[in-house]
Parts: sequence; C-alpha cells; structure tokens
Amino acid sequence: MDNGKTKTELDWMRIQKAVAAGKLKAGKDQCFGFFMVLWLNRIRQDVKESTFSRYHFLLRTHIFPELGQIPLTELDNGILEDFVREKRTCGSRNGGALSPKTVNCLISVIKQVLHCAAEEGCLDRDFKIHGPRQRKPEIHVLERGEQKLLEQMAMEDGSLVSLGILVTLYTGLRIGEVCALQWKDISLEYSLITVRQTIFRIQEYDAPESEEAGRKSRTRLILSSPKTEASRRKIPIADRLKTYMQGYRNEPETYLLTGTEGYMEPRTFYGKYRRFLRECGLEAYNYHALRHTFATRCVESGADIKSLSEILGHSDVSVTLSRYVHPSMEQKKMTIEKMFLSMEQYGPGFAGG
Repeated sequence: MDNGKTKTELDWMRIQKAVAAGKLKAGKDQCFGFFMVLWLNRIRQDVKESTFSRYHFLLRTHIFPELGQIPLTELDNGILEDFVREKRTCGSRNGGALSPKTVNCLISVIKQVLHCAAEEGCLDRDFKIHGPRQRKPEIHVLERGEQKLLEQMAMEDGSLVSLGILVTLYTGLRIGEVCALQWKDISLEYSLITVRQTIFRIQEYDAPESEEAGRKSRTRLILSSPKTEASRRKIPIADRLKTYMQGYRNEPETYLLTGTEGYMEPRTFYGKYRRFLRECGLEAYNYHALRHTFATRCVESGADIKSLSEILGHSDVSVTLSRYVHPSMEQKKMTIEKMFLSMEQYGPGFAGG
C-alpha cells in the first residue's frame, strides 16, 4: 500500500479529493462513502470545530471502513443492524465493545448522512436503526465534610491550582472554562466572572498524511468560545470567594491557573487536581464532581433552579434538574415531613397526629 496506508485509508482520501474537485456527483449509484464526505463538507462551516472533528473521526475510523464502499441502493436495515451489533460487541480498536454512548453517536451520524442522501433525491426509503439504552453516568457529589476539608486544604495550600479548584467549587465552572479563565474575565469590583472561552482537545483531522499518522490517533488543543450561547455567561462571585481572590489579582492577559500569558491545558490541571485530592486524603473524585457539588449545594440552600441553570450555562432548565440536582436522603425526609405538616390543617387523623 502507498506509504503504508491501508486500502480503506486510500479510498477515503480518493473520495475526499474527488468530491472537493467536483469529479463525483450525487446519484443513486454512488457508494455510501460519497454521501459521508458530501455531508461533512456541507456542515463544516455550520458547526464548531470540535463537533466537526468528532464527526470526522467517527466516520473515518468506524463508519467508512464498514459501510463506505456499499452502494446506496444496496444499503438496508439488515446491514445497518449488523453494523450496530458489531460495534456493540467488538467495535473498539482493541477488540472490545464500544460504549452505548459512542454507538448512539455513530447511529446519529449515519442518520444525518442518510438524510443528506435523501435531500439529494437519491434515497426514497426509510431506515430504522435501534441503538443501545444508555445508563445515566454515576454522579459524584462531595459530602459537606469533604467539601469543607477540600476548601480548608486548598486555602492553606495557597497555590494557583488550589485557587482554580476553589473557583470551580463555588462557581460551577467546567475544567476547560477554568483553564481558559484570564484575569480580564474577572471583575472583583463588580463580583463577576465572564465565561468567554474554553480549552479542549480535539481529534486532528487535517494532519499531514503519513504512515505514522495513520497508525496513531493525533490530537491538538484549541482555545475557543464555548459551544453554546448559554455557555457564554456571567457568574456572580460570592463575597467570601472574592475576598480570597483579591490576593491573587494579576494583569488582564494572564491566566488564572498559571499567572502568566500561557494557559494550562485541562489534562495537566486534572493531574494536579488528582494529586491534591490524594494529599488531602479524599476519594479520587473526577473534576466534574466539583460542578455537581456546587449545583447540589445551591439546590440544598433553596436556590432558584432557573438562576442556577443560567449560572451553569445550560440552555434548558430540564438539563439542570436531570443532571445536576441530587437531593440527599436528609432532604428527601424533610420533603415528606413537610407533606405531613401541610395535612395538619385538616384536623385529627394519621396526618394530624
């Protein structure tokens, strides 16, 4: 094979170049891979770079090798069901099963490519693809005692990493958002943090083709505006946190976590965070647990859910309720006791004593 590339990789490159040059036109006799490339080209200007990178990776790595060479006229529900079944059992690079979330992402991309083919007038039949049921991920929330210990240890440590931990614990910032936070985004005078950007790592899709690149997954960091309009937001800073942050105030262009004009990437910060947890003798909670903890404490204190949803950067209150609100057993018991108290006005009985 040319430069060590597989036939599948060469076929993918050939179709990309032919579509870009206008040498291939839409038609019912085209292979499914043609419509994959056509769809990618159409959405490229309309989605975030991270989203496009994800779609590109899923198509090139998982979908095109299995379905790309199949003529559109021969594609049917049976072929797609076999594809999903294989991915659910041995679809990963090491031969294991892909997660239900990834399989459902693959199905979503396939459906969008099929829709593209239908819009071109090349598809006149419906497809039904059933994905696996996804379990809700396990949610970690720090107990109040753990939270107080983490807060105390972070304040005593006094490092910029500890400052970042405290900021997330009391604002709910995501890890990419706190890594991208500069002092020009922080107004201690008005007690506000403005979330303008985030840092995340994406799959490299425009890297030069080489044998090595074909064998290794390559990624790169990007500093970008948040994915959604709701994520671009202003967050109030509590007075206690503002007082603590006063001692760290820096030049506008410097980053909160480094004190320089260079940022710290999320996985580096995450590694430092995990080491700090070990030093505190705390369980190895993932970083998102701080965000869960912030949301849960807000709810426990009677916070308005709409306000909390905007602070967290959600476009829909239902996301906040289903994903971040985790009442404790104590809260649940109080809810039931309140119900009994409300019944006392109706006179004697079980509810009235």
